[in-house]
Amino acid sequence: MNGYIQLHRKLLDSAVFQNEKLLKLFIHCLLKASYKERETLIGDSIVQLEQGQFVTGRKALSSELNLSEQQLRTLLKKLEKLNIISVKPTNRFSVVTVINWGLYQDANQLANQQSTSNQPTVNQQSTTNNKVNKDNKVNKDNNNTKASAFVFSSWPNQASDEVWKDFVKHRNSVKAKVTQTVINRMATGMHEMVSHGWTVDDVLAEVCTRGWKSFKPEWLLKEQIENSGFSKITQQNLINTAGWADE
Repeated sequence: MNGYIQLHRKLLDSAVFQNEKLLKLFIHCLLKASYKERETLIGDSIVQLEQGQFVTGRKALSSELNLSEQQLRTLLKKLEKLNIISVKPTNRFSVVTVINWGLYQDANQLANQQSTSNQPTVNQQSTTNNKVNKDNKVNKDNNNTKASAFVFSSWPNQASDEVWKDFVKHRNSVKAKVTQTVINRMATGMHEMVSHGWTVDDVLAEVCTRGWKSFKPEWLLKEQIENSGFSKITQQNLINTAGWADE
């Protein structure tokens, strides 16, 4: 498989980066995922893959990563809990999907790289200029999303300018506008997170890092409990008390 993948520097601040085996699996998924829609033959079956998907089996993946099947099962579950991948098993193989593929990779740029790598540099420059012009248009259309344009009285406090800019940029990348309605709907979750020791900046930064359009406090707080160092029984009691057992 030729070509390349792109990694955002915010990966350094993610939960994935803190676990070397989890990071290894995540990067492996990015490398294996298809950069375009295509068909692949598995045995006598034709499987239709979308961007960001690949076909694998637990034994094959275990061998490729030099991890035990038990380790791999645990790591896959962690990536699923973090809403980074989804795994759809069949009786012969599994289809793994990298969620929010477009946030990690510019599929159009990758596809263009595959088809034009042998063309003159001037053509490659033209393609780059077209992409820059398109990005500039998107940024121009979203200039009216400064924090001063909104009311944050329903939040515990307002985000810092730097984090707010990152959040707006992230929302633009997932084609989700920032509106007053969005801010109001996030208020309850913000208050709950702050009551558990988080800051508004922490929450927005985490949303950006994980590629979420929105968030629920339990997504973050349940993980915080599971990584707290408490015994499994204590963790489960805390999760049950909060009502997240079935999340």
